[in-house]
Amino acid sequence: MVNGVIICYVAYGARVDIYQQIYFSILSLLTFGHHSYNIRVVTDRPEYFKRLAKYISVTVLTESEITSWPGLHDYHFRIKLKALEKVVDSDPNSDVIFFDSDTFHYSAPDTIISQVKNGCAVFHCNEGPISRNRYDPFWLQLKNKTFSGITISKQTCMFNSGVIGLPASHASDVLRKAIIVCDQMCDELKEKGVVEQLAISVTAAIELECHFADKQVLHYWGNKEQWNRIIESYMKDAFLKDYSISDEISALANFNSIEIPIYTRKQMNNQRLKSWADRMFPRVKEKYFLPPL
Repeated sequence: MVNGVIICYVAYGARVDIYQQIYFSILSLLTFGHHSYNIRVVTDRPEYFKRLAKYISVTVLTESEITSWPGLHDYHFRIKLKALEKVVDSDPNSDVIFFDSDTFHYSAPDTIISQVKNGCAVFHCNEGPISRNRYDPFWLQLKNKTFSGITISKQTCMFNSGVIGLPASHASDVLRKAIIVCDQMCDELKEKGVVEQLAISVTAAIELECHFADKQVLHYWGNKEQWNRIIESYMKDAFLKDYSISDEISALANFNSIEIPIYTRKQMNNQRLKSWADRMFPRVKEKYFLPPL
């Protein structure tokens, strides 16, 4: 176990696919040595991680936390920042590295750990300035405004928060300030989107040198549907064959993650035609079992 580094996942609510994704992500991490990492899952469903009890620790989210953490704006993704704050507060002397559920470890996280231990922040990737990418609505509503001393300019970049690594020396301050910035930005925004991602990006960029982990970690946010099918198939196979966790880890040796897209985009005309066809010619005709009277 690496002393002083917490690798963290956050999951809450009723969507089983998110728990399956985390389970699979943890398995991919464990392929690089199950005694090497202090893995913590913050969740309101600890029962979903019983099989991994030997390899991880669980911090239980209370109903009160889940209800209150979205804040005055009832912003769902604010819970992620608050959960990370809870982890840091519980162990302020440890560095923390968060991974989103929809991640897969292509290589050991040693480089990420080293960067965080050297006092840097780590994110998944730099998506570029918000003034010229797909986050234009943020730019239009936030440009030239100041949030907790941070001014949004043409140079302000969005970092993808599929990975968030923070050194212990700055983690508490960065998260506390990011939550304040997030709340202030929510005051200005009609659609909140992934504003928590922007808030943690700009806060960390002011405080720390930032690095990126897109060469070590696959973040398949743009192709969850296909990945979910693969994960479900993998887990069904493991269940039916009564695999141990060691067996499941070994089975991943043959899993070629780079052959599966992490992002796909459907053509709009294709979607429109399919939608029209589904309305005109329903694909499913249903018939139900009728018991004897």
